[in-house]
Amino acid sequence: MVGFMTMNNIYQGMLGDWCMMLFGSSVAGERLGSVFSLSRTISGAVVTPLLAYLSDKLGVGLHCFFAIAVTLSIMNVFTVGLTTWSAQIVTAISMCLSYTTFM
Repeated sequence: MVGFMTMNNIYQGMLGDWCMMLFGSSVAGERLGSVFSLSRTISGAVVTPLLAYLSDKLGVGLHCFFAIAVTLSIMNVFTVGLTTWSAQIVTAISMCLSYTTFM
């Protein structure tokens, strides 16, 4: 689990430079940074508490959280290097969800 947290922190810290490498524009870094910030806000304020409530009511416990975090982390590995906006948006959203789900 430490590996995906490290990957998330590196991605978050170098988001602007990463977009500059992928898309050749600093504006791309600002756009993806906005998506990342919005995703982190929504996942931390809405999605993770909702998942906690549902896992408690359904009786699945922490297994659900770990399964979601691992699945999202695997998806991040496959989408982080793709040079399409849709892949980078999926990566940003799944990074936020996996981080807030596990943390």
